[in-house]
Parts: sequence; C-alpha cells; structure tokens
Amino acid sequence: MISERPLLGRVDVQVDDGSSWRSVLPDSTGLSIRRGGSRSGLGVKTDVGLCTVALLNAEDPVDGGTLTPGQAMRVMANGTPAVEWGTVASYGFEGYAEETVPAEESYSESFEAYALYSSNPGGWTSADLTPIVVDYDAFVGGQAMDAGSSGGGTPRWDRLSRVVSGLTVGRSYTLSVRVIGSTGFGANAPVRVGVLSRGVSGGTATPASHVLVSYSFTATATSHTLLLEQYNDDGTSCRWDAITLTRNAYPSVVNNGQDGWQPINGSELASTTTQKYAGNRSLSISAAEAGAVQAFRYLDGLVIGDEYTVTAWFYASSVAARSASIYTSTTAYVTPVLLPNEVWTQRSYTFTATTTAVDLYIVSGSTGLIYMDAVTVTRRTPAVLGDEIFTGTIVDIAAAYPLDKETGETRSVVQVTVSDAVRVHATTPRYGVTLSTPFFETFEDRIARLALSSQTPVEVPVNDAPREVYAF
Repeated sequence: MISERPLLGRVDVQVDDGSSWRSVLPDSTGLSIRRGGSRSGLGVKTDVGLCTVALLNAEDPVDGGTLTPGQAMRVMANGTPAVEWGTVASYGFEGYAEETVPAEESYSESFEAYALYSSNPGGWTSADLTPIVVDYDAFVGGQAMDAGSSGGGTPRWDRLSRVVSGLTVGRSYTLSVRVIGSTGFGANAPVRVGVLSRGVSGGTATPASHVLVSYSFTATATSHTLLLEQYNDDGTSCRWDAITLTRNAYPSVVNNGQDGWQPINGSELASTTTQKYAGNRSLSISAAEAGAVQAFRYLDGLVIGDEYTVTAWFYASSVAARSASIYTSTTAYVTPVLLPNEVWTQRSYTFTATTTAVDLYIVSGSTGLIYMDAVTVTRRTPAVLGDEIFTGTIVDIAAAYPLDKETGETRSVVQVTVSDAVRVHATTPRYGVTLSTPFFETFEDRIARLALSSQTPVEVPVNDAPREVYAF
C-alpha cells in the first residue's frame, strides 16, 4: 500500500520483529518509494510500488543481520516518538525542621504598685491569712507581700492563691517566687508553691535570706489558680516577692517533613527516623480504617494524555499482615497488596492524565502502622504512531562493502528492497472479472480499463516508467 499525502512530520522506517515494530531509521542513509511500473530481476512484477532503504553498517546479511525476505516493513509519517521526561515530582520526607520558641513571661508581681499595708495586693487572697504590703525584706524594689500566721492550733499549711488567665493548653509553665522567713518565731518554716489541682513543690525551708521556690506544670486549661503555701506550726511569717509565671521555651515545627502529604479517614502521619529506605527519614502512616485511603497528596501541572508512574517504597514492621496500594482521584480503586515484614518493598502505579491535577492516594489494607519513603512521579509522553505511507514485505537484501581510501575503513552498505503486499496476482480476479494471460495488470492498465465504463471523461495515466513519490 502507498498513501500519497503531504509529509508534515517525522518519517520512520520499521520492521516487524514478530512481537513489535522495530525502527531501522537510525541506520538509514536513504529511502525511496516508487509507484507503478515493473521491477526486473526479482522474478515478480508489481503494480503498486517498491520501497528501497539503504542501511549503513547495519543488518549486514553475512555479519549478524536479522532481516529476511518475506519480513514485513512499513514507512510511517507524521508520527512522534515516545518522550521520557524523567522525574517530575519526588517526596523523600527529609525536610523536617524545628525552631525553639523562647520562654515568655505570662505573669509577674513585685508589689511595687500598691499602697503600703494594703491588703490582698495584686489579687492574692487567703482564707487563712491576711496578706499585706510591707516595705521590708523585698527581693526587688522596696516592697514585698507579708503573710503572717498566728500561732496555736493544729499545724497546717496556710495558703494564698490567685487566678491567672491567658494560658495555652498543652504548654509548660514555671511558677517562681522569692521568699524570706522570720528571724524570730517560725524561723525556717517550710514553704511551697504550686497550682490548684495540679500539684505543689516540695517543702523548702525559709532562712533569713531570700530563697527561690519554683514549680513547673503543663496547662490543662486557659486559666489556673497559683498557690503560695507556708507551714504554720506555732506562728509563721514570710515575705513573698518577685512572683513570675513563665511559659517555658518549646520546640516549634516549622516543616513537618511530610512533603505535602495529608492524613485522611482518621489516619496519622509523621516524618520519622524510626525507619527509612533512603536518606534519614520516612513517612509513618498509622491507619485507622482498614482498606481506606490513609494519605493523599495534590499533584498538579499534569499534561493531559501523558502517562505518569507513581513509585513508592513501603515497610511493615509488625508481624500482623500489612498491605498497601497506590491510585489516584481520577482512576479506579486498587486493592492493597500484602507487604512482607521488615523488608522495604516497592509499589508502582501508572495512569494516563485526563485532567491537569489529581490527588495521589495511598491505601492501607489494615489498621496499624506502615512506613513510606522515596516516592517519585515520572512522566512519559507516549509515541504517536502516525500514518502508514507504505507497507510491504522484504523481497531482496543486497550488500556492498565500499573502501574509504583515506582511512582504510571498509563499510557495509545494505540495500533492502521492499515490495508492496499486493505483488503478483497471477490468477486473482480483479473487480469481478477474470483477466486473460498474463493474469495481472499494472496500476495504469487497471485505471485505463475502468475508465472504459466511466460515465464522465477520465484522464487515463500513461503506462510508462515508475513514478517516484517519496525520496529521503
């Protein structure tokens, strides 16, 4: 078959190897296609066309050439080869980073703003004592809070308290107080500080010089009640000053290392160093719902019609059966495949883009923990076959070995002659008629015969030499 049409793109010459079409274009130095006429010397006459291909240093019939007479060949035009674009996205989960948020004072009191001998300064109250402002035994400034206890009665812890608000649940705080005891009665009486319903520090003696007493806790609410307590055995007098509540420094995650992957269906994700296939980290996936999507990641910039392959490595450390699969928001669900225990195993999934963006899905077949690492997305533009402008079978293979006198190199030049599949029709009826000897007709003869019965004038082609329709 010959199809005469404008050549708008790449021309390729391919041979049928039985299971696929193999290109011989890289070894070709010339190509011509002729239609009409006859070919002498081959024992056949053709009425459609011949193709001749010249190959340089390839397919030498006496040196490993694989082409044989009768093998199908074709010439393609306006097609494009497949393009491997390589990796277009990768996720190694190595970006985890923290920064330290410095400590910050949440509350402070030094009793400098209150009138001398005023009671319950700064909101500090007590059911046991009457705290007042005094101008002696201050740790900072000139004033402190005195809380004297009368003697007698059963030994007890006398308590002062104050509510502070604006705390952050889950953050660690430290309450710090400077305290000094009396030199007379109740000298060195124990004191302690704490938070209501959270706990108190151990008892600390109060000598005649300031000591630091502190207590750390984690906030469980936005408001907590601070406690100052002094032990009353037979009367006690302490001065409290420089009270501070400090939100302690803490690490803040500035990059969770999940590379844009997000949990779904109750799962939990984390960048971890517990297991890793490459680098220092992987993504742990704790599944909450068996057989459901556990992690997804938005992927955009896709080219519609191109093929994309998602490859990931999975690890299961539990003796319980674990399985995993990959698919996308635009493709069908893929049943998870069992993962071997304590072995990194690769899973791949290829899809053709029908939209410019998809969600990548990771499925776990059971609840529990698996790890994922070294995820890559590669892109491939499939080959466009193009149009067949010639099809036929090999009828002759001839080789020559010219010598380059300047270099002394001998090259092989193999000329492959391909005849159209419509070759000899010695006894084949044409268009419902039986031809007389020699039982075949040329292309020109056929048109001339058909023109005899045409209802309109037909310009009959001249039955002469072959006409070259393509040459490269």
